[in-house]
Amino acid sequence: MPVPNAGDVITAYLKLREQKTQMAERHKKEMAPLNDKAQKLETYMLSLLNNAGVDSMAFKDVGTMFKKTVQSVTVEEWDATLDWIKTNNAWEFLERRVSKTVTQEYTEATGEVPPGINVKTDTVVQVRKS
Repeated sequence: MPVPNAGDVITAYLKLREQKTQMAERHKKEMAPLNDKAQKLETYMLSLLNNAGVDSMAFKDVGTMFKKTVQSVTVEEWDATLDWIKTNNAWEFLERRVSKTVTQEYTEATGEVPPGINVKTDTVVQVRKS
């Protein structure tokens, strides 16, 4: 059996990469209705918890649904954020994104969010199997 040359290997790799991309797209489309149903169930469970005035509900031999606070940190204005980082020599805020942990620590310590950064806190519901 002949040894493939570099061009053959590149061609084979590119073909596999394209197949992976197509499969991922099919999977994404196939998962969309399930993700939509799961989101609707999560929204409903959160409303059940809120209406009952509780943080969790457990059902024996079934599972527990509970609220959890999650936070996302995004940059709204990179120029303002980067200027603030430079001025304050606060390079620890940078990863390839703004560091969520450092932003949370800074905000907790100062009561302020650095310029150009959005901090969003949401309450979500999660389910744990018994």
